[in-house]
Amino acid sequence: MGETYKKVRQVRSDKKRDVKPFVSQKYYEFISTMSYVTLRPIKDIAEELSLRGLRSKVVIEHVSKSFKRDYYMGDTIIYIGDETLETSRTRRIVGKKSRVSMRFSQRDYEDLSSFAYALDMTIGSAASLLLEETISESQIVHSILKDYISGSLEPQRLKHLSQLYKELRKSNDSDEVLTFSHFVLGLFDELRATQHNFINKINRWIDEHID
Repeated sequence: MGETYKKVRQVRSDKKRDVKPFVSQKYYEFISTMSYVTLRPIKDIAEELSLRGLRSKVVIEHVSKSFKRDYYMGDTIIYIGDETLETSRTRRIVGKKSRVSMRFSQRDYEDLSSFAYALDMTIGSAASLLLEETISESQIVHSILKDYISGSLEPQRLKHLSQLYKELRKSNDSDEVLTFSHFVLGLFDELRATQHNFINKINRWIDEHID
């Protein structure tokens, strides 16, 4: 009598894994705005924010107080979990919310799974928390927008934009610090009614404001 072998289905290393968390409406609208400004799909912006958040010591440090299990960030940093924490597997969002669809490589999905395991959350809930925490870290948003604008504007135009940003910061009377990302998104709000792509809008705006 011959032996029966069960065929094991292998997961392709390049297979993309779907993650579809809910986020608060204000965060969804922020991602949508960044999508429009950079001419990139919402899912691409959300994925980049998530991966940058996973690799940001500032973001992980802030979330670490909620770790129920130990979390390893790279080869050298270990966050010790607190097993006494009372946690919920799913994250409850108060008020209006929207779903964000993302697709991760197998490796990135495993990194996100490790993050969720440390929090004792479902992957979707952990991804929701990660997105909102990353968006709240202005330096990451600043970096994404700056990379896009630096790659889209001519060097001289970029120099003019930086000059206008610095002048606006000096004249800012409010107590709130005006970051570059807030400056760019503020420009978007000011220019969104015109019928040109965002880089063309910025070029026109520079022409109107530079000496």
